[in-house]
Amino acid sequence: RPTATSGRKASSTWATSKGRVDIFFEEDEQLEGVMGFLTNLVEAQTTRCHNQVAFMMDVLLPE
Repeated sequence: RPTATSGRKASSTWATSKGRVDIFFEEDEQLEGVMGFLTNLVEAQTTRCHNQVAFMMDVLLPE
C-alpha cells in the first residue's frame, strides 16, 4: 500500500505551495483509478507533459 510519508522534503512546487496530503490506498483498484484519471488528464492537455512519470509521481508521492 503506497503512502506519501517518507520524511524527505517535497520537491514538487505544488506540494510546497499548497501543502501536502498523505495518500493511502486501501485496494489496488483505487490506485488504478487514480492512475487512469491522471493519464487522462495528461493526455487531454493542450501542452505536452515532457515527463509523464515524473508528473504522476509528484502527484502521488510529492516528497
